[in-house]
Amino acid sequence: MITETLKNDLMQIKKGTLDTSAPLSFDHVSGKSLIDEIVADFPFVFQRRDHGQKHEVAMARKVSYELAFQKLPNSLFHGARISPILSRCFLISTYDDKISEVTWANKILVAPVAGKGNEIALKFGSGFKLDRTPDGWTLKPLLRRKVVLSEAFLKKRGWQFDVLSPIGGSAP
Repeated sequence: MITETLKNDLMQIKKGTLDTSAPLSFDHVSGKSLIDEIVADFPFVFQRRDHGQKHEVAMARKVSYELAFQKLPNSLFHGARISPILSRCFLISTYDDKISEVTWANKILVAPVAGKGNEIALKFGSGFKLDRTPDGWTLKPLLRRKVVLSEAFLKKRGWQFDVLSPIGGSAP
């Protein structure tokens, strides 16, 4: 069961106010326990990967969709695309079942890159990243940014695109 102290630490990560000089609850809970507890409130698990002793899970509280229009080349008409928006996301990494990273992002927009085949743009909203370092924990702001990655790379990293589908996806 998730403790009030752990809930408080998670809330402070979201706000960027966590005092990393004080003892943190993340030192006293297993990675599996934390993930199992958070998934109850963040049911859209869009990434899950095991790589040796490292485990990565990314989950969102909500998935909504953006309808975007663009002019088609050499045409009078516009094309449309539906892009998923992952809202209120936790991305958690563990190593040997010890929490090594907790990232909070307000949103992540997932969109195809026009004219680039199977490339996907991930547009991150603001948030915060808590990292375990040899010297202790550090909390850093997660700045808004856009990265472009191939679909194959994201699948290799454990992205589960079926969760993002507005039609017939395996979302809860």
